Amino acid sequence: MKNFGIQKNVLLLGFVSCLNDISSEMIIPILPLIIKSVGGSGIAIGLISGLRESFANVLKFVFGYLSDHWGIRKPFIYWGYITALCFRFSLLFAKSWQVILALIGLERFGKGMRTTPRDALISFSSQNNLGTGFGFHRALDTFGAILGSLFVVILIGYYAISLKGILVISTGIGLISLIPLIWVHDIEQKKGETLPSMKSINFSLGYIIFTTTAGLFSLANISYMFFMIHAQTVLNHNGTFLTPIILYVFFNIFYALSAIPLGVLIDRVDRRSVLVAGYILFGVTLLGFATAQTKPAFAVCFMLYGIALAITKVGHSVMASSLSRDDNRATALGFIDTVVGIMALVGGGIIGLLWEFINHSTIFFIQIPRIPQGSSSLGMNGYQH
Repeated sequence: MKNFGIQKNVLLLGFVSCLNDISSEMIIPILPLIIKSVGGSGIAIGLISGLRESFANVLKFVFGYLSDHWGIRKPFIYWGYITALCFRFSLLFAKSWQVILALIGLERFGKGMRTTPRDALISFSSQNNLGTGFGFHRALDTFGAILGSLFVVILIGYYAISLKGILVISTGIGLISLIPLIWVHDIEQKKGETLPSMKSINFSLGYIIFTTTAGLFSLANISYMFFMIHAQTVLNHNGTFLTPIILYVFFNIFYALSAIPLGVLIDRVDRRSVLVAGYILFGVTLLGFATAQTKPAFAVCFMLYGIALAITKVGHSVMASSLSRDDNRATALGFIDTVVGIMALVGGGIIGLLWEFINHSTIFFIQIPRIPQGSSSLGMNGYQH
């Protein structure tokens, strides 16, 4: 795989993420429907969707900070997957949306522990082709999400497997996902004598401007849960219980298929321009969701959503890596995730409130992201092509 620009660590971590996402995505596509089934409203969905992003992302900064200090990555990755797996299984006992809210927060602890050390390891393993490395990992990660979602469709639609059965199967696959980690090689960096202060981290101006832009985008980035609930509501007259799940699978297919070529594109052209194009595409996607009334229209919207999300996810990781130093790479990756997560929590709460009191389609017009004027400065002060 080295000849294709994919290092062994990236390949192995991709397989781990693929298997883990098969496990987690057997639960995630039906989560908004589960929340509704236990009495959760739009506000509950907004809080839970925001918490899923924000809580893990705050912890990404903390564990990225510690990972840089100790100069190790693999232990955080391993125990992060273990922790998330244990708490995911505990969803089996949820009887109310408040319990789901608490359990999702605990499950996100594991994600927060593993993500930035893993991304830092991918970054150090792909120094000369960051876009390709992150794109390949994102593609395998999303391919696992596709398989997990398809398993749900098959297990529920054809075999009528209960939620308890799905959770048990999900946990088993999650345990298998740990096996490839055995062969991952940790790239140790120089250890710090003491934990660095925030002043000594010394983020570049370009990184700060970029992080601000990414945070503002996250404020308008509506969770997939609302897209699924909206599709289910609009298509209720000619859809089925599985229709929004199938559309979610469609979204993940395009997310996975576009991640690698977009990652390669980001390596070869101006990264800033590709990322801005992703923001604009997301705005177009929101307009589509606001007006969609048929299954084909929603299929196109979910397709565009997958492509836009691939651009922004890969682009954010690449930009944060290229605008940071080796000795604070995980900290930088974690900090931007923290900012994005906090904004996602605020945005999720706002959207949840609006969802309850105004027309659902109107929300998509309200949330169309604006590109800040300062975004033209992205890539200055340390930006590397």
